[in-house]
Amino acid sequence: MQFLKLKLPGAYLDAFFYRGHLYLLTEENTLQVLNWNRLIERVFPAPNGSEIDPLSAMIWTNNSLVHKHRNLIDKHRNLIDWTQYDEFKNMPLKNLQGMDGTVLYPEENEYNEFDLGPERFHTLELYYSHVWLLGEESVSYVKTGPGHIKGKCSNIYRVLDDCAYSLGARSETLWVTSPDLVHVISIRDISPRRVKVEFGKEKALSISANHIGWHWGDVVMTSDFDFQTSIWMHISRQNVKAQNVMDADPVYTNREQILEEYFTGKEVPTEKKNSTFCEIALDIGKSQRLYCSRERAVAVSPDHSVQAFHWGFDLKPEQNGLSAYTILNPNIERVLIGTFGWIIEETSGVLLIDKIRKRRLYKKEPTQVRTFPSAHWYENLVVIVGDEDIEVVAILDYDFLIPKKLQDVNIGRKSEFFFDRYNQYSTGGGF
Repeated sequence: MQFLKLKLPGAYLDAFFYRGHLYLLTEENTLQVLNWNRLIERVFPAPNGSEIDPLSAMIWTNNSLVHKHRNLIDKHRNLIDWTQYDEFKNMPLKNLQGMDGTVLYPEENEYNEFDLGPERFHTLELYYSHVWLLGEESVSYVKTGPGHIKGKCSNIYRVLDDCAYSLGARSETLWVTSPDLVHVISIRDISPRRVKVEFGKEKALSISANHIGWHWGDVVMTSDFDFQTSIWMHISRQNVKAQNVMDADPVYTNREQILEEYFTGKEVPTEKKNSTFCEIALDIGKSQRLYCSRERAVAVSPDHSVQAFHWGFDLKPEQNGLSAYTILNPNIERVLIGTFGWIIEETSGVLLIDKIRKRRLYKKEPTQVRTFPSAHWYENLVVIVGDEDIEVVAILDYDFLIPKKLQDVNIGRKSEFFFDRYNQYSTGGGF
């Protein structure tokens, strides 16, 4: 078994993992904040009845096998050598299979629910402990959950009067896509400990986009309507001494060359001194939808072929062995990227492409699909919101749980458990 599923019954529109909690937007226009870690601890207790089962913690709450042992691997090689025994592997696999398909029924002390008022919202995002709500008429935010008064929710504050498709934030700058414009709003002051956000200037960009991705600090906006991608490269000028150091860096120099060659003349300054986003028109964005997360990218062409590649900080795409995973998918709507590979959202379901190639996660049209590639604890989870429930899918990409004959070194995170394959990953593998 290479992935596990939990089900959470209910009528929801969106879901987001953040700081040990699962934020849920219901069809009744309420916001539920579920204490996810407490729920998992109750449903999967430790064998001795105290605390949480270590396997469920590894899978569902904090990637404990990775995070707790990452610094111990070099010193304690024998810990990893144990995974070569089938008896060792069979024991956790048997227990993990017992977790699969579990239906979650939260108890009253495990969640809080708040009415969002008359205005209806369809999507939520989390940024600096604030819940950003996207609707057909506006963008608003509230503060609740960790960092706020326990069991309470702040007032709703409206940010923007426009229909919103998606929202994202980088360098304290809010990016909101709408049907006709992209709104870029500077954030002068925001804190995970305070409710009110102080906004600065707003700029409206005439760009057709409905999906926001990130290439490290750069903003990548993709349009599902015309197969176009807009790339906004983040430029931060430092003091003279630091600038001389960066000029000597070949990667930084390459970005300067890219800016000089492909800069369109459009830029968006941030509230930070000498910091701005500059639009660049690389060839790769002219006839493809480009979905990004840090150094990973997936390009979708008008013929509905899907191709993954590494996209370095200098914005140079590299196939790096991933061209074998170019596929034709006429039903594709969107691509999401995770540390384990990538997710293809279709009109008829959800596909997973990871170390053992292509498999189906979901067989109906989803309402919402999310991955968490930048999250510290939930990077191995996929959330699929359906008509009647939410499926939380854990992708078991830990090497010792996957038969070696099924593994592919070009997909997934760098191996943390098999040292004989480390060089393969560090010299070009690892998606």
